[in-house]
Amino acid sequence: MIKNKLLIFLLLAMLFSQAQERKYYEFGWKKKYGIVDDKGNEIVAPIYLWTVYTLDKQSQYTALNSYENGGLIINNTTGKIEKFDFMDDTTVLNLGNEDYIYAYNENENSLINTIDVERRINLAKNYQQIKQEGDYLFCYLDDEKGDILSKSDLKTVKENLAMTNNRSYFTTDEEIIFVINQQNATLFLNKNLKQIASTEKQ
Repeated sequence: MIKNKLLIFLLLAMLFSQAQERKYYEFGWKKKYGIVDDKGNEIVAPIYLWTVYTLDKQSQYTALNSYENGGLIINNTTGKIEKFDFMDDTTVLNLGNEDYIYAYNENENSLINTIDVERRINLAKNYQQIKQEGDYLFCYLDDEKGDILSKSDLKTVKENLAMTNNRSYFTTDEEIIFVINQQNATLFLNKNLKQIASTEKQ
């Protein structure tokens, strides 16, 4: 009983300590979001369309995003702000049992850890979108082509491959098949990305 009370006390103390450290908060105004400090001063005007909920609840950060203004991440304690030209916050990529979202600005293209946003994996190119299928990342350069990276080491397996969409399926014997749509064709690849069939239709 004493151990349980001590554990509850320690948990409450930790939660109170974290709440005391936080100094910056999101706020909404006319269906848009900004940032205020703990005194109510506006730090970032409400110009962002949504809050990024894919950041882990344990994260010390808040992220806002929009189509026109790109994305923003703020440290809830220090107030350090970082802006991105593009942030794909709806797709969570799992690498080595850790979750990442993708963002870029003129200085970097990064997979950003959803708990500690300072932990990043830099990529060589800007991508419009990154999808995770099996052991690979399908990285779209534009609406017509993209690269395929290995999840294990992020090395490029296929570069500038014509693709408009991709998905994967499992066969009855649990083998994965990758389906790559192109403008006027569809490719079927095995688990090693070797072509096993194609059609002249999407």
